[in-house]
Amino acid sequence: MATNKPRIFVNCLSEEGTNSAFHPEGEHILQKDFALVSSRILEAKPELWDAIEGSVTWVPWEPEQRGLLEKARNLKVVCTLGVVIDHLDMEYWSNNGIPVGHCPTAVTGATADLAFTLILTAVSGVKRGTEFFVLTTVCDHMYM
Repeated sequence: MATNKPRIFVNCLSEEGTNSAFHPEGEHILQKDFALVSSRILEAKPELWDAIEGSVTWVPWEPEQRGLLEKARNLKVVCTLGVVIDHLDMEYWSNNGIPVGHCPTAVTGATADLAFTLILTAVSGVKRGTEFFVLTTVCDHMYM
């Protein structure tokens, strides 16, 4: 695994076999600038921990956080690919001088669109009309 790219630990690569894995295109984008290292690779080659400079997470990983800094002694940054940072121990990272990045506006537009759609649906009775239409259509087809 010889590389000049900075190595980053990614706790949910698709090779991990989890439902919450990175999208393959996301992995491809990261691989342009970084060498991605998964838990599976680190289990096989624990000496790579010393080369880990960053960590990217998609899912909550509370049990691993404190152990990560003890193993990855050259860790410089932790990033989470989400809006909230509730799953991160911010005090721990701050006390150890490790900056934490996140995506605070990643879903702002989609959230606003959904909220507006739900408000319109609630006040206009669209849901009731749709249910009536579906029920009427199904009943009409059943008796034809």
